[in-house]
Amino acid sequence: MPAGQVDVVEGVQRRDLEALIGSGFPVWAQSGPGGGYFVDPAATLPPITLTAEQVVGLHAAVRVAGDIPFRRDVEAALAKLEEALPASVRRTSRTSRSLVWVDRGVPQGTSRSRSVVEHATLHRLVTRITFVDLTGSVTRRDVEPQALGYTRGTWYLLAWCRLRAAPRWFALDRITRADATTEPVTRDCLAEFGEPPPTAAPLEPAVAGQR
Repeated sequence: MPAGQVDVVEGVQRRDLEALIGSGFPVWAQSGPGGGYFVDPAATLPPITLTAEQVVGLHAAVRVAGDIPFRRDVEAALAKLEEALPASVRRTSRTSRSLVWVDRGVPQGTSRSRSVVEHATLHRLVTRITFVDLTGSVTRRDVEPQALGYTRGTWYLLAWCRLRAAPRWFALDRITRADATTEPVTRDCLAEFGEPPPTAAPLEPAVAGQR
């Protein structure tokens, strides 16, 4: 049987498969000799074989990392990953997590503003933020997100500020509100933020022409 093929033997199974096709699942039919129903191999995952120690380590890493960008998404992904593990591994990892203590620290910015800034940066959307500077002054300004950066214990939004007509570093813990627009960011000005320290690097090197 070809890789990815699903054998069809009864009408009930055929109806089930046709329902999957109707719902958009990547299954297709092929008639003739050697035909049948096929599933796109890319839609399936190999078995997950993490140990309890590895799961606990992932939880600890997320907790120690603090209020990292996309934290809620990371936690959701970790929960999905854990649900796919054998029950014995899940039980051991959950019991073991009670033996690892981490100071949560102080969240930076509101949950909603963080989520909006993260989404707008990833999808390159102009964003309207309410920002409180070090003197306590509050301004509402439109910015063009360029990147998220972490230095000296603080996460920043690196963005072109239309109010100041200049690149600015906005500490995420001082953005009290953020609303993404539907306007795409066309400006690419990361070079204007200066050279990062030698110990800093992106999570993945940028590919030329892909922004």
